[in-house]
Formats: sequence, structure tokens, C-alpha cells
Amino acid sequence: MQNSMTSTMNRMKRLLTIISLVTLLASCASATKKTTYMKTQKTQTDNSTSSPISTPKTQRIKAIAPGMAKGKAKELLDAVEKKYGAVPNSFKTMAGAPAALQGFLGLSGTLEGGVLPFETRYQIAIAVSEINGCPYCLSAFTAIGKGNGMKDETLAMCRTAGSTDPKIDAILKFAAAIVGERGDITSEDFQKVKSAGCSDEEIQEIVANVALYTFANYINLVIGTEIDFPLVMPMKQRATEK
Repeated sequence: MQNSMTSTMNRMKRLLTIISLVTLLASCASATKKTTYMKTQKTQTDNSTSSPISTPKTQRIKAIAPGMAKGKAKELLDAVEKKYGAVPNSFKTMAGAPAALQGFLGLSGTLEGGVLPFETRYQIAIAVSEINGCPYCLSAFTAIGKGNGMKDETLAMCRTAGSTDPKIDAILKFAAAIVGERGDITSEDFQKVKSAGCSDEEIQEIVANVALYTFANYINLVIGTEIDFPLVMPMKQRATEK
């Protein structure tokens, strides 16, 4: 039974790197963390920032069910399902462009082995998704972060590019500057993240993660991907609705 639990936890960790979805999705929860990907999808809620799940009437591009996929799309979706036990709707939809899905999964998997740890990458993911106003990614990254032990306070702060940890705070503000300035940051922006203790390698990985999650944001916004996680709306949109 212990071996089975350990195996399940390892699969969950790998999922987090890809969704990015998952690090779509990414890191392995400890043996004490019993949340699985499917349980996270079905039961998790964020009482402070979530609303009941709402979805567009129709996606602009249809999702491809793993069982109906063919060729490279089938190969990719089968691999995701086998590895993680489930396929998020974003990946089912991206399978319509196998090169795009393969590229996303490839970069996500590579960054998993980088110097930035899981929690830092997911804080970047949430901060970027908030700025870009992507409900799908914000919902997915929040659910996966919570399912792997990220505290509600941490999740709330990174939505505004903030953290109680000075280095993480600097990283998130640097990521926000990259998004806001489209990469054309100031010397002051760069000096702040350097002064916080970030190495050149870490800084370049911050840029790479921003690019990865911006791609995830853009493709899900363009497609209007149906949300299959507990809904967390960007604050700007929530304010507009009120």
C-alpha cells in the first residue's frame, strides 16, 4: 500500500510541471500529501477568490478526446494520460496543434529540471496569469498549487506579485515587470532582482517561465478553453462583474 501511495504521489509531482498546467504542470508531493489530480479537479474550492465554475457557451476550437486522437496528437495525449492519470481540457484542445502541445510540454518539462523550485515557478505562473487575465490558467495553477501544499496566503499574495520572502517577492515583481513592459525592463528592475540574490541563471529561468505561462495564457484565452478546475477569476474581471 505504501508503494502504491508513493507511486501516486510521484505521478502528481510530474503533472505539476506541465500545466502548467501543469507544470501543465510538476513536482512530487510528499508522502503525507494525499491529494490526487482528479480529486483536486472535483472537490477543491477557493473560498476567498473563487466563484462557481462557469464556462463559455462553446470553445472556439474543439477539444480532442484522447480516445479519438490520431497520429502525433494521440501519442502526446496517451503519454500525458499514462503519466499523470488524466488529461486537462487545455491539453485536449492544444492537441489540435501537436507541434504546439509538444513544444509546451517540452519547455515545461525542461524547466522542471532547472534551478527554480516548483513553488517559485507556480507563484510566477499565478502572477503572470493574473496580469494576463486568464481564468483557465489561474484556476488550474491555483488548484494544483493548493493540492500540493501551497498556503492560501501564498496564493493570494502572488496574485499581486508579492511574497513575505524578500527574494520571492523580487522574483514575482521582476516577472510582473517582464509582462508589463513586454520584456523591455529598466535597469532598476534588473538591479532589484539581482540585489535580492538571484543569479544570472535564475533570472533567465524567470524569463523562460514567464514565456511558458504567457503562452499558456494566450492560447487558452484565444480558444476560450472550457474550465475544468474550480474557477478562480482574475481580480480585474471580478471587479468588472461587481
